[in-house]
Amino acid sequence: MKWFRNTLFLATVIFAMSANSGERFDANVMAKTNSGKDKNYRFSFEFNDVQGESVNATMFVWDATHCGRERIMTGTLSATGVLNLTSDLSEMKGCGRLVFNGKKEDANTITGQMQFQGGLRDFVFKK
Repeated sequence: MKWFRNTLFLATVIFAMSANSGERFDANVMAKTNSGKDKNYRFSFEFNDVQGESVNATMFVWDATHCGRERIMTGTLSATGVLNLTSDLSEMKGCGRLVFNGKKEDANTITGQMQFQGGLRDFVFKK
């Protein structure tokens, strides 16, 4: 039994380490601007720190400067790859909080959804 627990613990640690600090993933999302025009928004996502299932990350929104380009997010990454992250509430009017719910599909892909520009958007982040 001790061998099984040690193996399970080691597998969990290895999976968590697969979300290495500094890993960068990029995504493009089409959404309407505040004036109603279609626009491609570029996003980057980086893991800052992973301790067990606890995650600290940074979300960069390169094409939306009103709310700031950089948002710190905290949350969890389960052993099965389920990733849930939330930013602090922005002090800027109309910016709110970023909430990303998704999954780390493999070492190179994170998929999920996040509310952005008035709608729930699908995201595919790739290394």
